Amino acid sequence: MIDLPVLARNLKGMEVVEAGGVAVTTAQNLSAALEYKSENAVHVIFTRNAKSFKDAGVVDLTQRSFNLKDPVGGDGFQIENPCSGGVTQIDSPCFSDKYDTALVQLYTPGRPDGNGGGGLQSVRVFTKRGAMKVCMKSNQPKAVMVQDMLLDLYEQVESGQLMGAERFGRMLEGLAQGLAALQQEVAHLKSRPPVHINLPDDTALPIVLERQRKHCCYFVGPFRFKEVRDMALTMRRAGHTYKDIVEAIRKRWPGEPEKHTSRSSVQRLWANARTGKLKEYGIDATIHFLREGEK
Repeated sequence: MIDLPVLARNLKGMEVVEAGGVAVTTAQNLSAALEYKSENAVHVIFTRNAKSFKDAGVVDLTQRSFNLKDPVGGDGFQIENPCSGGVTQIDSPCFSDKYDTALVQLYTPGRPDGNGGGGLQSVRVFTKRGAMKVCMKSNQPKAVMVQDMLLDLYEQVESGQLMGAERFGRMLEGLAQGLAALQQEVAHLKSRPPVHINLPDDTALPIVLERQRKHCCYFVGPFRFKEVRDMALTMRRAGHTYKDIVEAIRKRWPGEPEKHTSRSSVQRLWANARTGKLKEYGIDATIHFLREGEK
């Protein structure tokens, strides 16, 4: 019994498993899908066409079992050796999908009935490239169908729909490293002295902003002129009606129609001033409004 994490499986029993963080299919499963009588047939294809396969050699997985109890502790993830109880730091895998095949060594569990079957095993695995090559070299009638099944299974894995334990562990390791770097950056920023900016007082600040912006971004029409705003607000504070304010502005600047306004515009200006929306521009009529309410 081969104990490798299954990434994808179809109804016909074809499987893509994970070995050393790489999506592979085993020679045993491949031979069964091709309907060979023995797994040895796939080994014969590989041996006869050895020059066509990029072999990664022997990949030892006997000490690769993820311990995710403390993913951000120490220098990263660690791997527990289930046989010796030792701990080995994870290294960059020598096996990748750039290879066609590898001979994987791993410990497999025994049979459920206890009648042997477990222990150290050597399993021939093929990556997507390698499995396709085996199908192309095969004379079996179902070789083309097996290629289609492999493509479907690998599409599920490559699209991120399925992920093995070891690949998931490496993803968590990358996230943990990114989080640690972010925490260091935040700690560095907190350790820096505060930046002091000399700003003008609250009254002068709106004037400076208006000079920089050429005109106030909030005020449009006649109220982009400060003198028109001041006159409208002053008269309204004194109790004048909106109609009186409009007429007074026209009389004050008869030859400047761009400064003439309407009653609705004066009403909106006064409403914004009363609700405190113009405080950033040095205009605050909320106190006046409260006093009116007290009367």
